[in-house]
Amino acid sequence: MGKASRKRREAREPGGNRSSRLYREIPLPVIEACEDVLTAYTSGRVPACDAALLQDWPAMIYAEAAALEAVDLLTDRQGHSSDLLFTMLLEEGTFTGLAPAMLPLLRFLRGRRAGQSPTLLLAPDTPMPALTLLLIAGQALLSACEDRPGSPAADAVLRACLRHLASGPLDDRTLAGDLAFALTEEQQEQADVETFVRDQARRLCSEAVPVRRAAGLTDRPPLLVLDLAARPDLEDLLRVLHSDTPADGADTVTRWRALAGADTVRLEVDWPEPVRASLAVLLDTVEHQGVLNRIASGGAVDLTATDPADSLDDPFVLARVTTNGQSLTDVLRRAAV
Repeated sequence: MGKASRKRREAREPGGNRSSRLYREIPLPVIEACEDVLTAYTSGRVPACDAALLQDWPAMIYAEAAALEAVDLLTDRQGHSSDLLFTMLLEEGTFTGLAPAMLPLLRFLRGRRAGQSPTLLLAPDTPMPALTLLLIAGQALLSACEDRPGSPAADAVLRACLRHLASGPLDDRTLAGDLAFALTEEQQEQADVETFVRDQARRLCSEAVPVRRAAGLTDRPPLLVLDLAARPDLEDLLRVLHSDTPADGADTVTRWRALAGADTVRLEVDWPEPVRASLAVLLDTVEHQGVLNRIASGGAVDLTATDPADSLDDPFVLARVTTNGQSLTDVLRRAAV
């Protein structure tokens, strides 16, 4: 499974009849198994396929393309793909073992749809990611048609999704991102240097939210303008925090991480309330040196999804996060080794 990310990229190489790439390159039994799961979910029946066909990378490639197409259909029809639309999946006891990967995978798909190049590193023991992606696709299709499983509307939206996959899938027209599995401890010990470093870099980048702009301001903490297209939950949280937050910032837990000799540092922010949420951003130690130094000296940073550009005096939604400046200084020192 460690080769899954490379296999995904290889399967997207141009050439031949791109409009039928999935159906040309994925083994037919795998396609039929994936379509059976989608049909079962949207029709309300139990899947009849051999689950073993969903275990390897060809099923992941097809399932990811199907989920991306379904989320795109949902967003076009409903205007959003809110986490709330997938609550049924998260709360369904049958899918308990799959639930931990569902929201990260959904956010990965949103990032791809938004033109980002997201990174998601799944735990090495993540069970049946292809099935998880197919369930996300099925739920997205039902949410898109706003009707019950087995209804004509559900069947119609499924057929639309399958037509898109066969004729010109969105998967061919968006950045692939990097979806892979973390190495186990044993695999890390046995890995060559290149494989080990790639795994560590993915750990640093996984689920990071893109920073559109970083501004070092003279009379206030530095401002990070975030691209939250994949995280509508964080957009909602920032609005709540902006309207009802203590002057010195909301209660948060922050961590700074970096790889030795690397030029990237990672800021992780956890909010325990009003809802549990987490965020990670990456900053370049060269490009953002001034901003990082200001954060280290001042112990605070402002986050927003609305770029105020030159209108800092006009109201805009932001949330202030306090952090341990010395911790950042130590991380920057280690990264420079």
